[in-house]
Amino acid sequence: MTRRFRLAEIAAIRSGFVPSAAEARRRREEDARLRLPTAGQHDGTVETDLGLQPGAIQTDGTIAWDGLVAIPPVRGVDRYAIQEGEVLLPLRSQRIHAVVARGVPDRVLATGQWALIAPDPVQVDAAYLAWYLNHPQTRARLTGAMVGTSLQFLTLATVRDFEVELPDLSTQQRIGHVAELTTWIAQLEKRLAAERQQLTDAVAMAVLDRAKGQFGRDSSSGS
Repeated sequence: MTRRFRLAEIAAIRSGFVPSAAEARRRREEDARLRLPTAGQHDGTVETDLGLQPGAIQTDGTIAWDGLVAIPPVRGVDRYAIQEGEVLLPLRSQRIHAVVARGVPDRVLATGQWALIAPDPVQVDAAYLAWYLNHPQTRARLTGAMVGTSLQFLTLATVRDFEVELPDLSTQQRIGHVAELTTWIAQLEKRLAAERQQLTDAVAMAVLDRAKGQFGRDSSSGS
């Protein structure tokens, strides 16, 4: 048996940090100031936050945490800080893809158009919710709910009102586990394919170098 809920009924939903024009100007000035040495900072370093933008989600659903860039301090930092286990949903993206935040480094903020979805763990399994939002049928519903002309996007209000189907928690956890395992296998296969290609290229290059060396020796002996 499944029940339908609005996302706002089963999760806390926050937005990412999108600076106003005045805030953007202040941040540029702050960024320029932080680049200068200040008293008591002999190495010129300043503690900063890291910003996660929607483009950091890879095609295989992973997040490139090691590629994040430092950003100047943000007011109300806790509101935008990404928490372990949250479901991250880009609002402006050519491809809708929800992902569960795993292995989140310290001081990472969601910058840009995001819906940060913190499911109620008593009712919702995060991995199940991400799988459900990524399902082709659900993705089609989300795409149909987008607004805008040249650049379509989801509004936070639309996400909050969006209905999802929830079976019992045990069933959710089984589905979520299988979904995450499938994603992990796909990522492993991708890495193995890349390593096989590297090995093939290295062996082929070694054969080519050997052939060039043999050709050089044959030419010398023939002359």
